[in-house]
Amino acid sequence: MPVTFALLKSSRISSRLASSSGVLFLPIFFSSICFILLYTIYGVYTRFGMISDKIVPHIPKYKRYIEPFFGGGALFFHLNPQKAVINDISSSLMEYYRLIKTQDKQLQELLLCYNNSFSNLYSVCSASYSDLLKMYTDLRSGKRNATDIETQVRLFTDSIAGRINSGFSEKLLLDEKAFTDQLVKMTVDKMQRTVKNEQKALFSDENLKNNLLTGFTSGYYMYFRDVFNGLQLKRIEISSEQYRAANFCFIREYCYGSMFRYNSKGEFNIPYGGMSYNSKNFRAKIDSMFSKDIKDVFSRTDIVLILKTFSATLH
Repeated sequence: MPVTFALLKSSRISSRLASSSGVLFLPIFFSSICFILLYTIYGVYTRFGMISDKIVPHIPKYKRYIEPFFGGGALFFHLNPQKAVINDISSSLMEYYRLIKTQDKQLQELLLCYNNSFSNLYSVCSASYSDLLKMYTDLRSGKRNATDIETQVRLFTDSIAGRINSGFSEKLLLDEKAFTDQLVKMTVDKMQRTVKNEQKALFSDENLKNNLLTGFTSGYYMYFRDVFNGLQLKRIEISSEQYRAANFCFIREYCYGSMFRYNSKGEFNIPYGGMSYNSKNFRAKIDSMFSKDIKDVFSRTDIVLILKTFSATLH
């Protein structure tokens, strides 16, 4: 029985593959197993849809699709196999997909809360930008020092807390003070760095606004990155697998380039994606994951949570 393996060198939770200019397509037949190796020469990535016409025609007929390094599952979702087994070394990723397979409503609710609260934070700060700009110009002119600005930013943060999202505090926040502290820290730091950068060249009004608002959006991300590391390193105990999976999904959506990297302490250390992520909204992706099509394909798919058990699943 032919079995198709797709070994994809891609970001773990992004739906990207190597660009057509950098892909080496190499079918290797070994017994009844066909390995499809796709890798990039230049490390340039693009969406799978842009190169699917160059890959899919070369895939042989198969009865079972097996992908041991699942990541974002670009090829899997494109092929929509009738029978499949998926695995990844990331237990967090497989926990997320296991909940997607069951179309878990609590996970869906938490993901929507992340999406809505992040978007609302950006909208609220943007609507009150004149207040932030006044703080910044006072800092830049020397009228107020960093300590004064920190006090003002904290008062501003307290004033918008209740406008971020209904249910945000109850569903996602584990430590409200730590969340506020992170927003203040990142915003003041962003203002100070922007002052230094403007000593070289003044920003346009739009660029300045985007920079200052990034203090708050990056603070939001950094708080939940701290939560993720706390969960991974057992500094925080949360029994809810839905909470862990939603936190993992948010971090992977909003970290820079959907990268996957840990430091020597075992902490995930990818920074926030930056200004271009400020207006990001992943509602469409959430809706897609909880659609009938996704439910159907996962109903035909076995998910392996631990890498060492993967070989046993093939028999």
